Amino acid sequence: MYEFFYWYRIKSNYRDLEFLDKDIDDGQFKDFYKNYFKLTISFYEALKKMINNLSKMRLSKEIL
Repeated sequence: MYEFFYWYRIKSNYRDLEFLDKDIDDGQFKDFYKNYFKLTISFYEALKKMINNLSKMRLSKEIL
């Protein structure tokens, strides 16, 4: 899952930019980035939970 965000950034910044030539509806563009934002927040929350669970076992406290 970590690599998804990395490869998405690489792909959108350096490769396969032909999607910019497509006629993409503003609503679709907005929905895509709203969903991408939700995915990012969900990934952060899952990672935070995992880190805190491990820190509770090792340090007896949450670190995030």
